[in-house]
Amino acid sequence: MLGYYLKITEIAPVPTYTVPSLKGLLKPYLTAHPELCLDDNYAALFTKKERKKYLEDHPAPPPEDHDNDSSRESTPWAGIQQQQQSRAPTPAAPQAPLDLDKQANLQLLESLPADQIERALQVLFPKDAGNSSGNPSASTHPSDSAGAALLAQKRPERIDGLVATSAGSVVPEAARKRFAEGWKRHVPLNLLSDEACAIGNRAAAKEFEDSYTIDGTRGIVAVAKEIPMDKERALNFTDWFAAWQRLLDLIRIYVPLELQKWQTHFTYIHLRPPRGRFLACLGRL
Repeated sequence: MLGYYLKITEIAPVPTYTVPSLKGLLKPYLTAHPELCLDDNYAALFTKKERKKYLEDHPAPPPEDHDNDSSRESTPWAGIQQQQQSRAPTPAAPQAPLDLDKQANLQLLESLPADQIERALQVLFPKDAGNSSGNPSASTHPSDSAGAALLAQKRPERIDGLVATSAGSVVPEAARKRFAEGWKRHVPLNLLSDEACAIGNRAAAKEFEDSYTIDGTRGIVAVAKEIPMDKERALNFTDWFAAWQRLLDLIRIYVPLELQKWQTHFTYIHLRPPRGRFLACLGRL
């Protein structure tokens, strides 16, 4: 029995390990598992350089928000609320207030022909504006009138001393149009009466507006209406006097060179002795 044991021990001797041999066995394992440097049981087997390199290659993750997790877990509707929040539309950014003047100017420019806009830009920004000659005539352009007309459309010309018309009484556009065309057609006084100039009485002035027809060669043309004179002759003194004041105002604006003559004519009619039809007119006051 003893001899059999001796044979076994001779065949399979028990290996003996030293510290250097154990380190040689552990080194490949530690190299394959560098995360063991964080374990206190194996930290002493790694050098400071190896631990530092592992920490640089594997930075620590940010701390988790356990408070929010607990609050979400404590709410039975947490999943539904998260789904609703993901579907909620993103609020639109606040828009800047609308500039009405700027929008009106853009609409005006869009309505103008391209050649007129180009001429206006040449007037506003001439190519020779930077010359050093100092000659103001060098920057003039034959299209100055076009640029001035474009700028004039933005704001009407201011007239010193001109009083705005009362909101309750406005001269009909048909009367102003005839004066703007040079007063070549008669403007009856009944068109300038209080009744015709009332804001709400659109029908009283409509009978004086021109009608339009289609001409084969000229296209759409305006046709002047024949205005009867019976309504003008039937005015009482109050309407006649008020209409004359509006007539003189129109003459003062559109044909100022004739104002003095028409004021003399009005004074003569007003101050002459009443006779005939004018006497009957005074009787209807």
